[in-house]
Amino acid sequence: MNTIDPARPYRLGVLLGDGIGPEIVPSSVAMVDAAVAAAGAIPVEWVELPLGRAAIDEFGAHTPDSTLDALAELDAWLLGPHDSAAYPEPYRSQLNPSGTIRSTSTSTPTSARRRPSRAARPWSPAPTW
Repeated sequence: MNTIDPARPYRLGVLLGDGIGPEIVPSSVAMVDAAVAAAGAIPVEWVELPLGRAAIDEFGAHTPDSTLDALAELDAWLLGPHDSAAYPEPYRSQLNPSGTIRSTSTSTPTSARRRPSRAARPWSPAPTW
């Protein structure tokens, strides 16, 4: 991972994934871009990388070595959903893409999984009984 320099843009990987990933990940990219612009910060440099079924078809691996090498040079990445259960064998029986990335990345100790949600009623603290 690179050191933080406020004078340079963050370089973030984009891994679209499978299923709905190619539909929803671009919206996440747009939200980050909008937040960065609203903050008046330097725009993010996005680097799209192959992953998932499309990568199997093109490179013969769900997480090509070129993707892993590129991730090591980026500040962070946005990983879309993937459907490794639908991969053909032998890929289905291998460690899935997120596990492969996590197991080969020594510089990224944590991950964040954000899911949109909305309260059905106004929030109130849990009972303390």
